[in-house]
Amino acid sequence: CLACHNGQPEVAANRDGMYRDPPFRFMDYAVGCECCHGPGQLHVEELTHHPNLRRRKVDDSIVNPTDLPPRLADDICMNCHQGGNTRVLQPGKNYLDFRPGTALYETTTIFKLPVTQAQRAELDRSENLPPVRGSLAMPLWWKNSNMEMSRCFHDSNGQLRCITCHVIHQRPADEGKVAFYRERCFTCHTNDSCKLPLASRRQQAPANDCIGCHMPRKATAGIPHSNDTNHRIVRRAGQPYPDYAFDEPSPDSPGLVCINRRGEDATRPIPALTKLLAYADIAQKVPSLSHYYYDLLEQLKQSSPDDPTVLCALGRKALAEKDDAKAVDYLTRALQKGGDYAATYVDLGEALARLGRVAESAQILEKGTNAWPFSRDIQKSLVFRYLTLKQVPQAREALRQYVALFPEDTFMQAALAKIEGRNP
Repeated sequence: CLACHNGQPEVAANRDGMYRDPPFRFMDYAVGCECCHGPGQLHVEELTHHPNLRRRKVDDSIVNPTDLPPRLADDICMNCHQGGNTRVLQPGKNYLDFRPGTALYETTTIFKLPVTQAQRAELDRSENLPPVRGSLAMPLWWKNSNMEMSRCFHDSNGQLRCITCHVIHQRPADEGKVAFYRERCFTCHTNDSCKLPLASRRQQAPANDCIGCHMPRKATAGIPHSNDTNHRIVRRAGQPYPDYAFDEPSPDSPGLVCINRRGEDATRPIPALTKLLAYADIAQKVPSLSHYYYDLLEQLKQSSPDDPTVLCALGRKALAEKDDAKAVDYLTRALQKGGDYAATYVDLGEALARLGRVAESAQILEKGTNAWPFSRDIQKSLVFRYLTLKQVPQAREALRQYVALFPEDTFMQAALAKIEGRNP
């Protein structure tokens, strides 16, 4: 979350809820300059020692989004303002690796489920209804993909970009917003472009408001008391989706559409490991796509047998198939190869317990708790393992720690009360 909602968080690699000291680079608590302009040290040093460099037409010491091609400029915004059905980091990347001026696809991939023609009527009906979390419309109700479905975007051959309308450093005052954004529209249009008579537009409140008519606001899915603007720039409210809203999956990612793979990137295959993680997530919502996941896993078993992510996936598959000995082998190797993910500890602990090696299971989960102190699954598994071993003092202490971190878990609250001999 903090990769978008704060400026420069110093996260601990592969650890949830853990940060370096200090937790924010430059103690920058808000979204800062480097989020859009990239690293600024060279820029500061050059202009400090050579003030005359300010006169350059293009400052190559820092990224200026206005000097970038539209796609790269929009990737800066897309990084935080574009959703989908799943988002997967490219192999070896983390969310803070993205640098303005580079393709977002190099760091992360954003996938959506394609909307079929059979679902088209449902999607069009949703235009007149508030978005619902998990509905067909929700993945589209994000700024960038909506803008790309606008006629303005297509008729400008992709030259329309986020910063065509949004001037980040000079946001209009509330009383001037209507006029400001109308002038943005007049970059391409004129008063005569609108078929509604000017006199009628002036009678509206606010008067002659292009955005109010063509970018109507509606409730935001899953966020109470919040409205958002429809960036599809429709001619009229409730206008059906255009044909190009219904992207077809590419041959190398059946059942999925990669939203941010463009240009040269679109000519290269998506890394198999990236697709594996995408299908792993999507298959939980759409089980019919799970066979693509298992097909990829078999391929990676041959091509990348020592990859820790592959070993973890193989271990989980063996666990699901009740082949606990094989699961222990895969997951132990995964830890040895650097795959010390929270799920690795949970799955290995479960496999060991099934084999009757409960004490070893508890030891693995203890290691997992040290590595992932904010993992709900590891801590809950450790509590149950202590209880199986009849190690009541350890179970009580683990329960207290768990409830302190996750007080919303009423089941574990009741378990702690019982073990302490009190009413919940």
